[in-house]
Amino acid sequence: MPKFNAALIACLMMTFSVDPLLAAHDVRQWQIFKSRFVSPEGRVVDKQNGDISHSEGQGFGLLFAALFQDREAFQRIWQWTQKNLQIRKDALLAWKWVPRAAEHLPDRNNAADGDIFTAWALALAGETFHNPAWNADASRIARDIRRELVSRNGARTILLPGSDGFTSDKGTLINFSYWVFQAFRALNSLDPSSDWADLEKSGLALIDEAQFGRWKLPPDWVTITPQGKLLLPTDRPQRFSYDAVRIPLHLVWAGLGTPSRLRRFLAFWDEFDKVPFVGAWTNLSDDSIAAYGPPKGFRAIRGLVTTSVAKVPYTALEFASQDDYYSSALVMLANLAADGLPKR
Repeated sequence: MPKFNAALIACLMMTFSVDPLLAAHDVRQWQIFKSRFVSPEGRVVDKQNGDISHSEGQGFGLLFAALFQDREAFQRIWQWTQKNLQIRKDALLAWKWVPRAAEHLPDRNNAADGDIFTAWALALAGETFHNPAWNADASRIARDIRRELVSRNGARTILLPGSDGFTSDKGTLINFSYWVFQAFRALNSLDPSSDWADLEKSGLALIDEAQFGRWKLPPDWVTITPQGKLLLPTDRPQRFSYDAVRIPLHLVWAGLGTPSRLRRFLAFWDEFDKVPFVGAWTNLSDDSIAAYGPPKGFRAIRGLVTTSVAKVPYTALEFASQDDYYSSALVMLANLAADGLPKR
């Protein structure tokens, strides 16, 4: 059974030291999130997407429960996740569970972000609740993330979105929002390897390089050719949208959000002030924008980035009854990532 060392404990303390001014607010939001989106069995339900569950959502729920020391909820969510998603030959999680289907798991492929959030949360829970079994679970997932998902493109270390279906002779499809930088140091303590530092270094370089469209933004999905060139994909929407919005969240949370790295996101979001109620996403091939506005979770991330760049006080947002699972989770993640930044 693995024992946590001082390095891992330091990583967990660094990434999860919640400011007391935000803690009470966030605990209330967690209770609301739990009552709305976590079933009695421990399934995090995406109500506006056919009530399906994702490994991403289970990872978010585990992270929130561990962070706010809700052992009962953590155990419930992890037991459901183990029973229903951790069914592959490796320790990774099937990415989608469909409730009203003969086959609840139509696709047993995994999703890197769900795996990373889950391993990170298990590491925190194992330490917080003194549960060595969760320590071991975290280590197994971290090991298999590295074995199955960390790959090479020339001298670059890259993260596959899932173990199957993302590589071809034309290149590799990658998703920068799956680079959860704030978790990599904890994963390295669980599964020591230079790959984690290499993944951080190459991820930052690739995000800096991925500048498409009028606002020079990274896309939700990008193809990296065998020669290392970044191209907009031909088989997916060519957008900065619901996935890529998490890139600046991860950068700020990990302490990697330099003003030069973040200003292009603000340049796009500033358009919302000029043309209100539009612009939830932009098509990076023609600079068109969505005819509807960004959900509250996007606005929370914008506030986080504004605080980080301009050093103005951060105002924690609250999600409301009309906000869906994903937007509500983004609000909570942005509020938690704001720890250490100036607050109102």
